[in-house]
Amino acid sequence: MQLEEMQRQVRVEATAGSASTSLANQLEEKRLGILSRLKVFHDLQRIYMPGSMRAIAEEDEIYRRNDMPPQPAELIKLWLPSDLDPQDRPIGCIAGLAEMEAKLREAQCHEALDNIHDRLHSKKHLIDRRNNCNLHSPMGPPGVYVNSG
Repeated sequence: MQLEEMQRQVRVEATAGSASTSLANQLEEKRLGILSRLKVFHDLQRIYMPGSMRAIAEEDEIYRRNDMPPQPAELIKLWLPSDLDPQDRPIGCIAGLAEMEAKLREAQCHEALDNIHDRLHSKKHLIDRRNNCNLHSPMGPPGVYVNSG
């Protein structure tokens, strides 16, 4: 999941399209970081998800056969259990791994919703405070003309 987040961030930065050389170098460093983590991830996949290695090899073969350049690090498919065909999951990964991924994704959704809820709650309080301060200001509420004489 951390690797997916890194890929997502680099995709956003890459589409921003800044022309700065230093930003391009930073982007390339991040891509190299993703590739090194991807190598470690593939080593783990060999143990826990041998079926994914076949899918990765088939994808690589398609790129080689068609003389296509390799994909940027942020676009490389990770081949998680949910990416495998449902009929390949029982033999493609250890038992229960797909269910663990589903639970982890559900927890991510709950965390994201909690973050959104907290931000909306904070924003509501700021707006309420702003509105309350405007009502009690010496100038009166906004949009109301106060005649002092």
